[in-house]
Amino acid sequence: MNKTQLAHELAIRLCVSDYMARELLTATFEVLADQLCLNESVTISGFGTFRRKWSAERTSRNPQTGDPVHVPSHWRVTMTVGKTLRDRVRALPTQSSQ
Repeated sequence: MNKTQLAHELAIRLCVSDYMARELLTATFEVLADQLCLNESVTISGFGTFRRKWSAERTSRNPQTGDPVHVPSHWRVTMTVGKTLRDRVRALPTQSSQ
């Protein structure tokens, strides 16, 4: 599912236009990004917590050539899944391998 499809599903559930749902989704993502840029964590009860975390510089390897690659230090975003979402996903039936 991409952003357009997500906005369409949101529009159906809220009984609003696709445009309004897309604007709402865009604004939500902007607020989330703004708070992370301010080093604030964002907790959505039952869904998860988004945080900004510092990654130190390191040396990695190019998987195709095996050559070492320098990875500079940088900020990254992490998400810890909330219990409600985790339990809901775990309750799904497993796929059989055929």
